[in-house]
Amino acid sequence: MRLVLLYSSDGFDLDVLTNQKELYETLGFKVVWGRVMIPCDLIVVLRCMESDTINPPHSTPLLFLDYSGQDVLSVFQQTNTHNKRCITSLRTQFKDDKIHFGHPYVSIHIQSNPLDNLVYDYVHIGNYKPKRWLNMLKRSFDSYCVHVKASVWGKNWPVEGLLGVNYNGALRPEKVSTIYAKSKIALGVKHDFQIGRAISGRYWHAPLNGCILLVEDDYLVNEIPGVFTYDFEGDFPNRETLQEEARKFWRNSNNLQKKLSLDLIAQSDKRKLLNFVYYNLYGLYSALYERYRLSTYGKV
Repeated sequence: MRLVLLYSSDGFDLDVLTNQKELYETLGFKVVWGRVMIPCDLIVVLRCMESDTINPPHSTPLLFLDYSGQDVLSVFQQTNTHNKRCITSLRTQFKDDKIHFGHPYVSIHIQSNPLDNLVYDYVHIGNYKPKRWLNMLKRSFDSYCVHVKASVWGKNWPVEGLLGVNYNGALRPEKVSTIYAKSKIALGVKHDFQIGRAISGRYWHAPLNGCILLVEDDYLVNEIPGVFTYDFEGDFPNRETLQEEARKFWRNSNNLQKKLSLDLIAQSDKRKLLNFVYYNLYGLYSALYERYRLSTYGKV
């Protein structure tokens, strides 16, 4: 049995977790996830903070995915092990040949639905971020949602301040593609630490369902299909063309994580019995954790 651990010290993005599970299960590995590192064939570091100290089990390879705008790249550089690689969405020049520009694996068939009849002109799917401003438009994100009469899903939105907005409450993760597949434009909003250096799940999720994504910075908008700034002036691609381009882009992007993962796993020690024990222990924890996270979402 070959075992992969998905590690995070700061919780999991459920869409990323779903993608990662599919990748490694498709490659024939057992997958568990948690906040404690265990001996296995590969540890995939998804989220961590700069104050974290990574002490991997002896000889266990590590793959860091720096997509969230947190401190994953910094922690990678501080981690003292030779058997490591990092995929970062930060577009810059690195002297370290173990750092690769790219993005996390994205499941095309899970994250992409057939296009549906258009129902929504503008949508936003995400929990409320207070006091976020779209500086390029000199207005708050809330007021922009009101201005375009957006349909909004997410937790903790102040409904009383969203006159004219169609607020629909929380949305379960498996429903997100369904909404994007019948929407024209998705409204993106980032945390401050993400601006100019990171992507979010919307970068793949909206375009893979034929939906344009608007973002408040121009980071990677010329590289990732379907992503435009709020002040973009021009013609958007039609939904069918956009979905086709997005599927092609993310299929090609996926090759990097597949290759690096297989290269790293090939260097790991074989520990069939130990992997079996840890899989059964962590498999139960992983299932309970995922069930708990899903139970915190409202039903729509």
